[in-house]
Formats: sequence, C-alpha cells, structure tokens
Amino acid sequence: MAEGQKDPLEAKISGWLWAPLGGLFAFAMPHTLGSRGLGAAVTNSATIGAALTVVSFILLLIVARQVKGARRMLFVSLPTFFANSVVAGFGVYCYSVLVIDFLVWLKSPGIVVFKAIVVGVITLYFGGMLFLFRLRRRGIYGLTEVLSGVLIAGYRFVSDGGMSDPALFLVILTAGVYLVVRGIDNIHQGLTKEPLDPLATKYCARFLSRAESNK
Repeated sequence: MAEGQKDPLEAKISGWLWAPLGGLFAFAMPHTLGSRGLGAAVTNSATIGAALTVVSFILLLIVARQVKGARRMLFVSLPTFFANSVVAGFGVYCYSVLVIDFLVWLKSPGIVVFKAIVVGVITLYFGGMLFLFRLRRRGIYGLTEVLSGVLIAGYRFVSDGGMSDPALFLVILTAGVYLVVRGIDNIHQGLTKEPLDPLATKYCARFLSRAESNK
C-alpha cells in the first residue's frame, strides 16, 4: 500500500462508526432544544466554547513561541476562534444532554437485561470509534482530553461545594490533571510522531505560516 493511502477496510469501518454518530447528532440537536430550551443551549454552548478557547489558546501560545509575531496573530484571531469554539461547544452540549437523559432512562424502571445489552453495545461502539479517532486524529483527540480534564475538575469543584472536602483535591488531581497531562502528551505525539495528525498539523502549519507572512 502506498504511503499516505488509507486502508480500505479501515475506511469502511470508519464509515460504520461515524455514520451513526452523525445520525445521533441529528436527534440530539432537536432533543436538546426541545427539552432544555434555546437560552440554556446558548449559555452552555458559550461556556463550553470559552473553556475550549482558553485551553486551545494556551496550547497555541506554546506553539507560537517558535515564530516571531505568531503571538500577536493569535490574539488578533481570538474572536473568530471563540466563535468557532462556541459552535463546537453546542455540539458537545447536545451530546452531553443526550448522555444525561440516557442515564436517567437507565435509572428508570424497566427490563434490566435489555438495558444491560444497550449499554454494552454503546460501550463497544464508542470504544471502537474513539480508538479510530485517536489513531488518525491524535492531536485533536488529545485536545478533547485536555478539555475533558478541565471540565471534570471544574464540575467536581462546583458540585462538591468548593475545597471544603480535602479528598476533593485528590479527585481533581487524578480525574482532572491526569487527563490534561495525557491530553497534552497526545497533542505532542500527534504533531511530532508518525502517524501525524493531518488536521492538527495542517492547522498549526497554517497558523505559523500566517504569522511568518505578517512579520
């Protein structure tokens, strides 16, 4: 197989995995707007988008040290980047609402065996999908890990009433910091080691080239 050519079997498996995810979003979006309302969707999408912007901005600042003028370019493009992050945040929020309502359904009275089978199938599906996503988009996968670590740490801090419980520090350290470190490591490997993440490397290269042209 030629270098850079995608394995046909892997492409077929990717289609099987990503097609249901798209259909799931087509259901999640109207479900979210109908059950939570437009106001909640806008507020939570902006919150998630802000968190994604902060995390990505910090990571890009680290990359921007390599090129003179790149940091200034990064600050100029911050509003556009935030707008794109809000759109991505809306998708994250829709899937989150679907997961929360699914967990509520699991706790409701019903056939336990059927629910166990549904959970098993969903676990297998998302496990395979995330494996392929990490295989081909390791840098972007690492970014989602970093964002998840930040959101989990913030959520646990708010839900547990601040740092009143000493055990909360350990929870944030294990669930939050560990995910952030592992995510940054995946971003680094996706940008520097084969197989490179084509989307992450393309975005970084475009950003650095624009910074070079504006020097």
